Amino acid sequence: MTGTPPLGRFPGIAADAMRPQQEALAAAFLHRRGAIPGPYKIWISAPPFAMLLKDLSDHLLRQGALSPRACEIAILVTARQLAAPFIETAHRKLALDAGLPQAAIDAI
Repeated sequence: MTGTPPLGRFPGIAADAMRPQQEALAAAFLHRRGAIPGPYKIWISAPPFAMLLKDLSDHLLRQGALSPRACEIAILVTARQLAAPFIETAHRKLALDAGLPQAAIDAI
């Protein structure tokens, strides 16, 4: 099929090809997280959708009732239960940063 992107990692949209809404969204991620997280590289193609998910994520992880440490425990347990190695790998460092001991992370 012509024009079909290859399977594998999505490279994202080049900065010089972004529309203004995409630029603003990318800037928000880069300011807050230092990078554009994996799924958002795809979702940034649809800025209204990506903003909804970003706002939901920010609310759950930063403004919810759980501490950062408890959030990371919940994410790691869920990732393990759902066999989601990408999420588990991504959140192991975040769990350490949130104060979870390495032994606890390994036990999960």
